[in-house]
Amino acid sequence: MGMNESKYRAAEQRLWKSFDLQPTERRVHLEQLNVSVRVQELGEGPPVVLIHGASAAGASWVNLAQSLTGFRLILLDRPGCGLSDPMPGDAGSASIDAVKRAADHLVPDLLDALDVPSAHVIGNSYGGFFTLRSAAAAPDRIDRVVLYSWSMGVPMETVPVVMRFGGIPGLGQITGRMPMNATAVKA
Repeated sequence: MGMNESKYRAAEQRLWKSFDLQPTERRVHLEQLNVSVRVQELGEGPPVVLIHGASAAGASWVNLAQSLTGFRLILLDRPGCGLSDPMPGDAGSASIDAVKRAADHLVPDLLDALDVPSAHVIGNSYGGFFTLRSAAAAPDRIDRVVLYSWSMGVPMETVPVVMRFGGIPGLGQITGRMPMNATAVKA
């Protein structure tokens, strides 16, 4: 079942409008990863790339974007998320080697496509994984790294109960359909 792009765009526009923001949008092709992605941009100043977590998109940064003035914010829809194309071939597989390769190239590839020599990068959750891998692979392209929340792949002594439930076949799909509220987020 495909996404209804017009409904997606309408919901996203309502979100941006509720924060009194209006980003510009463009698609760029990432040469190393051979995928086209959507980028939304706000503001002027030093470039800051924002990389969202799993099952989200660039607009998930709207609350933070409203507060970050004095920067050129580059909100990426990671490949396979939001309105970006999925990764082609084996790069779109779940193999850890394919994911590591994609993560190593994501930010440098994006900066090349935007003709930006270097940028600050903010990542959260799965986006933090991409942020750290890109920074390690191309430290000359990343000015500063900010990790917003726990990054995927970072070792932890115990896995939170809610994450363990999400790994039970079928249960993760059910919980993904539940409405979000303050209690669910705190859990």
